[in-house]
Amino acid sequence: MKRGISHLELDILGFLPYKKNSQITVFIIMAIVVIVGIGTYLYINGNFTRENLPLDVHPIYTFIESCLEEAGEDAVVEIGKNGGYASISKFSTNRGNAIYFINKNNIMPSKEEIEEQLSLYIENNVETCVKGVSQFYDFQISHDALDMNVEIEKDEVILFGSYPFQISEGEKSYDFKNFKINIPVRLGVIYSSIKMYMEKQMEAVQEVCVSCVYKLSLKSDLYFHLEDYDEKTVLFTITDEKSKIDGKEYVFIFANNYEVKQ
Repeated sequence: MKRGISHLELDILGFLPYKKNSQITVFIIMAIVVIVGIGTYLYINGNFTRENLPLDVHPIYTFIESCLEEAGEDAVVEIGKNGGYASISKFSTNRGNAIYFINKNNIMPSKEEIEEQLSLYIENNVETCVKGVSQFYDFQISHDALDMNVEIEKDEVILFGSYPFQISEGEKSYDFKNFKINIPVRLGVIYSSIKMYMEKQMEAVQEVCVSCVYKLSLKSDLYFHLEDYDEKTVLFTITDEKSKIDGKEYVFIFANNYEVKQ
């Protein structure tokens, strides 16, 4: 008759099984150790977001975010004045308003080009504000270059990108870089309305389509104002009462030139 193997023998062989409750306890302890380890690493050397950033560093993050938001709003206002450009375009009026129609050609910038112009403006102008981070003199603060991306949506302009900051206080250090800001301006609606007008413009290259302007105004809930800039150029000013920056209604301006060069 075969005899069974005793618990003592199993223990010697290394096969003595844990009880079920003992296994659960061991797993819980291991999980706690791992979580604490990861948390400690992030606290000392981690890449933080607003959600997990220590409270004493929160004001710095908020300050940088406000600089990006300010630069973004300035960029949106500026490209509105210039017809989609961060600076005066090659074809523009003496006031700097971009010309979209000249010598029977539609040279309206693409949405992607305007997004690039917004990114460029923000990258070139945010540093003036960010220098103010020196007010947090209890911290050692440094940062790398801003890599900004912009998306023009129907009801908003979305800013997102990488702006790596390194913050030190004694032996503790914090790194964060990712930002996302939404500017509630209906630039996508405005752009689509202008694009539709320009498509109609190419069907009647010698005249201003006043009825088109009226229909687009009703459809998009925008206010269009047309005025003669000179004998051959008409200035289109679009105002959106639903989009405001610093309490002011958003304005986008472009021009069409109806002079045909021989």
